[in-house]
Amino acid sequence: MVAPYDASVKSLKDQVESEFIPGYTGSSAKATWTGDDSIFAVWIGINDVGNSYYNGADATDVLDARIFDVMADLMDQIYDAGGRNYVLINVPPLDRTPLIVPQGDWAVTTSKANIVSWNQLVVDFAATLKSKNDTNVWVYDSNTAFGEVIDDPTSHAETAGLKNTTDYCAAYEK
Repeated sequence: MVAPYDASVKSLKDQVESEFIPGYTGSSAKATWTGDDSIFAVWIGINDVGNSYYNGADATDVLDARIFDVMADLMDQIYDAGGRNYVLINVPPLDRTPLIVPQGDWAVTTSKANIVSWNQLVVDFAATLKSKNDTNVWVYDSNTAFGEVIDDPTSHAETAGLKNTTDYCAAYEK
């Protein structure tokens, strides 16, 4: 729905319908798994929010609803294949990144509002998915975790060595 920043980026729809379903279900499955020993982590929204927030709240609300409709269908396919355990990851604070901040107050405010809206949709979607009595669903709050690291890289052992969390840094590309 939202064009990826690069053609090599596969959508969740591509991943589920072109890779998971044909590769990990049925008689041609590459691995044996069950709902009891598997967990499905879904982290979408960064590219969706990052490539659409600038259209404003009305347009992104409609787009986000369509994206979650597609995601519901995809989760139904995973559920029908036996998936019962899910982790949904919300969108980190893109409004605080070196991509958005230099674009000015409007970009920061608009991006942040879309992230708040998107992240509430993740929580709502998790509740809907959990309403299937035999599912386990958790939401991981990447927004809070990333915010903590941006504020203080030493707040997490994994990021304690970071020196720059607010500006673009070519050294992190290596």
